[in-house]
Amino acid sequence: MMDERAFLDLATKRLKREIDADDHNRQAAIEDLKFLNGDQWDPAEEQRRRLRGRPCLKTNELPKYVNQVVGDMRHNRARIKVRPVDSAGDLNIAKIRSGVIANIEYLSNAEAIYDYAGEMATSCGLGAWRVLTRYTEENPFLQEIYLERIKNPFLVYMDSNAKSEVGADAKYGFVLEKVTKEEFEERYPDEEPPGDALKTGKGVEQEVWFEQGAFFIADYYVMESEKKTMCLMDTGEVLDTTEAEARIFDAERTSQTLMQEAASLSSLSPISQPGPEGTAALAPLARSLPTILKEREAENARVRHYAICADRILDGPNDVPGKYIPLIVVKGPERVIEGKSYVRSLIRDAKDPQRLLNFWVTDAAEIVGMIPKAPWIGTAKQFEGYEQDFAAANAENFPFLKYNVDQGAPPPQRTNPPNPPVAVFEQIGQAKQAIKDTIGMFGSDIGDRGPELSGKAILQRQKPGDVGTFAFIDNLARAIAHCGRVINEMIPEVYDTQRDIRIRNVDDTETFVPVNTTAGAALDAVMANPEQYQGMDKTRLARLAARHGRNARYNDLTAGKYDVVVTTGPSYSTQRQEAARALERLVAAYPEIMKIAGDLVYKFQDFLGAEEIAERIEKTMPPALVPPKEGETRPQQPPPPQVLIKMEEMKVKQMHLEVEKEKLKVQKLRALKEAQETTGEVRSMLLDLLNEVFAPEPPAGTNVPAPTGGPAGRKVKRGK
Repeated sequence: MMDERAFLDLATKRLKREIDADDHNRQAAIEDLKFLNGDQWDPAEEQRRRLRGRPCLKTNELPKYVNQVVGDMRHNRARIKVRPVDSAGDLNIAKIRSGVIANIEYLSNAEAIYDYAGEMATSCGLGAWRVLTRYTEENPFLQEIYLERIKNPFLVYMDSNAKSEVGADAKYGFVLEKVTKEEFEERYPDEEPPGDALKTGKGVEQEVWFEQGAFFIADYYVMESEKKTMCLMDTGEVLDTTEAEARIFDAERTSQTLMQEAASLSSLSPISQPGPEGTAALAPLARSLPTILKEREAENARVRHYAICADRILDGPNDVPGKYIPLIVVKGPERVIEGKSYVRSLIRDAKDPQRLLNFWVTDAAEIVGMIPKAPWIGTAKQFEGYEQDFAAANAENFPFLKYNVDQGAPPPQRTNPPNPPVAVFEQIGQAKQAIKDTIGMFGSDIGDRGPELSGKAILQRQKPGDVGTFAFIDNLARAIAHCGRVINEMIPEVYDTQRDIRIRNVDDTETFVPVNTTAGAALDAVMANPEQYQGMDKTRLARLAARHGRNARYNDLTAGKYDVVVTTGPSYSTQRQEAARALERLVAAYPEIMKIAGDLVYKFQDFLGAEEIAERIEKTMPPALVPPKEGETRPQQPPPPQVLIKMEEMKVKQMHLEVEKEKLKVQKLRALKEAQETTGEVRSMLLDLLNEVFAPEPPAGTNVPAPTGGPAGRKVKRGK
């Protein structure tokens, strides 16, 4: 039995160790977010300036750099693809698993989850989400996998001893949540909230659970080992004792069923009886039963989930499918100095140039603001009676000013104001350039116009900036790949029953597929409801049922081993738009392309009615270019006249050949009949002759009558 107090002490010790190990990164990340949000002046300096009425201007240049990197992430989407690893893996099952993962991402709005985590990693160096399971709304006995955004990644702590950059080998992980007493009582009505006395009674070890009148609860994921007897099967599979025994039992039951069916069929047949040959034919069924070659004790690791607070386990243990901690962490570029890890954001090193820019912009504004307004110069007589108008001329824009004429004196005039120092504006430009140099993004990378005119030249200018910031995009792709591995390992345990699942294809179409069933049951379901299973390879299913029998396993998601790779590139909708533009240019340059690819030109357009136009054009094209869709019958187009003439000539020749064949048949039958008649006459003559030869001689003195129609005495039987 588990010691709850020892379990909680170990969990608290682990949590405090992770808080201490990553506290410097969390503090720097919070400063980055505040700075990016506009908190860019030292609080004491800002307060002094406010009290003196001096400005504190902020020209925040940093968000556009973050937005550019995040935009690249959204443009180059990472797509998860599953591949078979061992001999038990199947390409079709790998495709189904890829479709299952794509459908999970679609239902979970994974693009928004990935974008948020990538933006947080770019902005402060840390982003996260997690993979969960739940029972479906349609069937409370079936589970499904989904993704959940972690809004505050600072509440996620992973095993710092993990070697993997995404925590694939982590032994534990925490997701903290700060709750009030009222929220705790609402969530756990049968539990008493942990008291503040714990903080003083248990000492400093409990300080991680309490903060400013509230306390934390944690989702605690931990790898727990248990000993199991593992079996090596003759098929090469490694199963635990329970699975091996179940496999053997199922195989024996299937073998007995097949032998009984074969015996019953043999007894029903009047020709074939179940003799030694029938028994020998069924012998391979018994030899094909799986057997255990070796057994060995081994440590089996399982992921378990607990909901804990400072003094008790609120929920758990609950088994988590798969073999990974289902927490996905995205980090910025990482440096390790003397064993201590430092993670940075995109803007970490650009904060000082941004502060310098704010200072010089503010200084320039102050200098310009303090330059005196240009005074009016004239004689006293000229201003007499109009003093108020000339005094307000620096604040208001009068259409005209009146003055008194003074003989010999020129009209009142303004003096030129002093010019602001040029050095201040030079410093502003240098500060902006320092931000670009520090981040590593220049000119075209952030949308500035340059001397380049062609698209290729602009792309070449953008390439250095893309390479310099690619670490953030690559880290997100690695995290998505690990997310795919987590889901892929969960699939055999979550989708382990016979059901219909929806998979999502690369072109965003959807297909329902029966899994964990038999070929016969799947074939019956497809034939009964073909509309639901549109897109399935029904020919392959029929061949499988005919070749291996109706009881053959079909789409078994629990068998085989698979791994995950990630490809990056534009999304399908982006590729569709690019294809549409390319086809439009091709049609303009070569209009004849419409005769052989007109349906594709309109298929990739997005305006209303484009798909209907594509379907109409497709029906008018030669069948050789556009094969019919599944279940579709198209009227055959009449062949050209030359082909019709040739076909008629061939028909006439065929008819002549058929007539000649019939004549030959008649001649053969006639000759056969004549031969049979001739053979019969010869045979009758031969029999008469033999009877005469073998007839007995009559006794002496006896009158022998002449033959009157048949031989007398012993006769020779026909056929002897």
